[in-house]
Amino acid sequence: MIWFLFTIFVVAFVVERASIKIPLEQIKYKLEPSKRSVEQGEEFQLNTILHNASSRSIPYVFVEEVLPEEVEIEGRETLNLVPDNPFLLHRTTIFMGKHQKIKRSIRVCIQERGLFRFRQARMKVGDALGFRQREKE
Repeated sequence: MIWFLFTIFVVAFVVERASIKIPLEQIKYKLEPSKRSVEQGEEFQLNTILHNASSRSIPYVFVEEVLPEEVEIEGRETLNLVPDNPFLLHRTTIFMGKHQKIKRSIRVCIQERGLFRFRQARMKVGDALGFRQREKE
């Protein structure tokens, strides 16, 4: 029994050490609106591409996209959206395989006039057991 527990501990330690060495710079994020300019009330798509360029799987990737609060999102109730005045945070947690590229599209509309910028995203990667995280914007 003690050998079994010791083996479990050693395997967990090796997995933990290997997952800490995930290069955050090799995770690429890109947000592209389908149109550069739209009329008031016109629908368009926000296309998000998340690419793991490393040869390792990443057990925990947390992406928080910062959107203008005026955005009306189709299928809003199925997404993890958090109001954060004057922005809207779209949060996603995923597992990424090696060299995996994830593409997502959401249909949006803005009823107000003005210039709206789709600013940034925050990314966090973590180890397999959840002890450590690294972040980039």
